[in-house]
Amino acid sequence: MKLVYWFISWYFLEGIVCSKPGDVRIDNAPEYWESQDIKRALGNPIRKSWLYYRTYSSETDGFKHECVYAEVAENQPEANVYKFEQGYTNGKGNKTVKQTLYATPFTTEDSDRKTENGMKVTANKDQDTGKNYRLIYSNYDTCDILRVLDKSKVYGVECELYLHEKNGKMEVPKSCESIYGLACGRGHTLYKQQVYHDYCKGAAEGPSKHLL
Repeated sequence: MKLVYWFISWYFLEGIVCSKPGDVRIDNAPEYWESQDIKRALGNPIRKSWLYYRTYSSETDGFKHECVYAEVAENQPEANVYKFEQGYTNGKGNKTVKQTLYATPFTTEDSDRKTENGMKVTANKDQDTGKNYRLIYSNYDTCDILRVLDKSKVYGVECELYLHEKNGKMEVPKSCESIYGLACGRGHTLYKQQVYHDYCKGAAEGPSKHLL
């Protein structure tokens, strides 16, 4: 899944340390609409993506969330809802915490769009409330950039950049790096807070605690 990512400032309750906001105008600029199709991003044949860095940090009981990933289930969507697994290590003994989540695509404030550019992530399939995200940019191959929105599905400044592993490499493409910097606060000391590390692939295969 390309995003879920999206995927995910995730659904878990978390402490957040934020950076300076970037330029949100790119989110709605018509010249970028072709790169903001959330369904196409979620349909990436490489179903697992890693949260590489983001503009804020999340923690539980004083331990930062690391090695955050999202993996879309097979044969999705079902009735326009994408099921996926989210996981992260809590920095305490490298225990991996996992949860099943659901992403429902929607269109944000631009009624002229032909494709959905946002998604609501919930803990239950038919849940009304959840976390809203807007796709800033996807190359539909290795990289997705998401904006974390508020409840109105309109405003938000925080960003997440996801990578899909390809040929064993985890490298941010130059195009994604450039757009992330523009949209998410380039130059601020906190705008790229690292979440993925070389040891993450092994950690994700370790012991797990299923929340649902």
